[in-house]
Amino acid sequence: MIYEMDKNFVELAKKIAECGNKVIQFIHVEKNGFGYAIIDCDHEIDHITVDAINNLAGMIKVRKIK
Repeated sequence: MIYEMDKNFVELAKKIAECGNKVIQFIHVEKNGFGYAIIDCDHEIDHITVDAINNLAGMIKVRKIK
């Protein structure tokens, strides 16, 4: 599936991509009608970025896996 991103999210995605040198996985799952973008990242993402992701349309949630 391809998810269209608006300009603000593209910039945010670039910032997320900067958090690690390894391959970053964006795993999209549906749960209770909400989309969850689970990000596997080499380094911890700063809380401002996490908050920004979590505020995107109220549909994208990010949680720290490791």
